[in-house]
Amino acid sequence: MENAINWSKKITDLHEDLSLNLKLAKAMDLHNNRIGRELFSGNIQFEDDAIEKLRQMAKASIKISSRQDMNSFKNELVYIED
Repeated sequence: MENAINWSKKITDLHEDLSLNLKLAKAMDLHNNRIGRELFSGNIQFEDDAIEKLRQMAKASIKISSRQDMNSFKNELVYIED
């Protein structure tokens, strides 16, 4: 499992390094990717299956307007555009 988590971090980080996203969009993607890895590695507790937990987290995601906002929502999914 650890190898899969490490591989997913490499791939998603590489994608962000190669994309033309603005800094805030890149930071948001890296933030949300980390939360996904933590969910699947067991660092975020959930009772239902992981897909249902992601659905719940997506519905409860927080709109942010700065990178500093993410510091307040370390374990929450975030978004930047409606």
